[in-house]
Amino acid sequence: MMRIVELVPEAEFTDLGKLKNFYVDTIIQSLSTMGYVAEHVDQSEYYSYETKIIVNTNAPGVVVDQVISDPGNRVKEAFCVLVK
Repeated sequence: MMRIVELVPEAEFTDLGKLKNFYVDTIIQSLSTMGYVAEHVDQSEYYSYETKIIVNTNAPGVVVDQVISDPGNRVKEAFCVLVK
């Protein structure tokens, strides 16, 4: 199932590409460690997906939400919110 995570930068001039790559790697690695299948679906060529991270995973939404809410998986420049 596709899970959509919205990246919310704290500062206006944050490098979104760098933050997005960090969160994609963190989400995929965390879910894989928990035994779930997860892969990033890259839609970065579309402007409307600039701050969205799309993950194809068999993990329930609550697990994805726990991963992105874990303080150990956050950086001070941004946080993530599970959209779907």
